[in-house]
Amino acid sequence: MLQQFEPFEFPAHRLGSGAFGAVYRARHRVDQTYYAVKVVNLMMKTPITENAVAKFVSDVRERIMREVDALSRLSHPNVLRYFSSWVDPPSLLHQKSTKLQAKIQVQPAARKAIMNRLAEFQTQAFSDSESDTESETSTTSYSCTSSAGTVTGGNVVATTDGTPRRVKIGRVFIQTELCSGTLEEWSGDPTILRGYLRDILNGLAHIHAKGFTHRDVKPANIFLTCDPPRAVLGDLGLTASLATIYDPFEGHHCHATSGAGTPRYMAPEQTGTSYGPPVDIWAFGVMLIELTLKPKTNFELKEAVRTINTDAPFYGPDFEFHGLVKRCLQVDPENRPTAQDLLRDDFFSMEAELMSLRQRVAELTG
Repeated sequence: MLQQFEPFEFPAHRLGSGAFGAVYRARHRVDQTYYAVKVVNLMMKTPITENAVAKFVSDVRERIMREVDALSRLSHPNVLRYFSSWVDPPSLLHQKSTKLQAKIQVQPAARKAIMNRLAEFQTQAFSDSESDTESETSTTSYSCTSSAGTVTGGNVVATTDGTPRRVKIGRVFIQTELCSGTLEEWSGDPTILRGYLRDILNGLAHIHAKGFTHRDVKPANIFLTCDPPRAVLGDLGLTASLATIYDPFEGHHCHATSGAGTPRYMAPEQTGTSYGPPVDIWAFGVMLIELTLKPKTNFELKEAVRTINTDAPFYGPDFEFHGLVKRCLQVDPENRPTAQDLLRDDFFSMEAELMSLRQRVAELTG
């Protein structure tokens, strides 16, 4: 991985990893600034053809470039800053593992053809030229299934027993700003939570206004900075799928990936393929329950969501978030408020925050 991290000092410090990739803390050789570099594996299912690999990598590279270019223009203090991205050349034919080679047979004639077709996809970086200037590891990857019935031409790369297998053919590198932690790890003073929630809504309002839907709002995707203290909305679905809810380049809504997101935070309509910004508001409401009531199990969280309109035992008379959560968890997405609507709620007024701080001071001194 040394070559792919060429712009950065090596070795990079791994912050976390999962089945499909890892996140590293790395210092850039030029500006000496630390960044988060997310590495996402590109997977394909065998049998695959030379043409399928070339088309897949081309599509991924184009999609990544467009999304990072768009995300890099989301200049807002409460949205994670994206700087650049690049695609690692497919590594299927460079695997040195004898175990993998025993599973994959590549016809000699295919080797040169595949490498010739993919030579154009050499590692390259780009950044937003108009700019003046972590993270939970993704558990998803770009993937593609190729079969003889859908792909024609090219030499087939197949497993010895003919059983479809997932094979890593390359990697996507995504460079973002580096944060100190996530809201999932946070265990600070609860009076500070109000400010973080306001930050999250400000971030959502910004990306929604720009035509993006996050789709996976949860504490693990809310990053925290120390100087100044703020919450930053991150992991904007860049590695979630090749489809988006809204394509700002085409200017129209398109089909989304069914089920994209984390199940416990997903809105009812998110199991389909037609949804938009209201799913982020639903997830915000679920997150509020999780952060304040701290349910011990998924069942308790589901019950709290299900019974929001009843006198359930989860909600005591002192639960100050009840009205806010109730507005967010409307089953009909048309009845949910926007992020801007929630920011205008009395709950987020400066007076309410000052009163909360005074009460906290009184408790500590009294």
